[in-house]
Amino acid sequence: MIERTVKPGVRCRTIFDAAQAILDEYRPGCFDHHLGHGIGLYPHEAPHLNPKWDDTFEVGDVFTAEPGLYGPELRAGIRLENDYLVTANGVKLLSDFPLGL
Repeated sequence: MIERTVKPGVRCRTIFDAAQAILDEYRPGCFDHHLGHGIGLYPHEAPHLNPKWDDTFEVGDVFTAEPGLYGPELRAGIRLENDYLVTANGVKLLSDFPLGL
């Protein structure tokens, strides 16, 4: 989804909403945090991929997409992270490693 959708000018909220819909198909309400954020000098900086911000992707943005699912009854969860660079034509995956179990 990220590789097909993100490009300069796309609202980050669009990506968050799409991830929310996918995860809600599995377990409604289990995804109650941000999808990702910019990578730079501070822990969470722009662009913010969450419903409380309305950032827009720009060329040169480096960000993480880290969807997670949590099971309160298990007191556990999992997050899978990929890092991307926004280019003039889309995004480049910076973290090329397998995420399968």
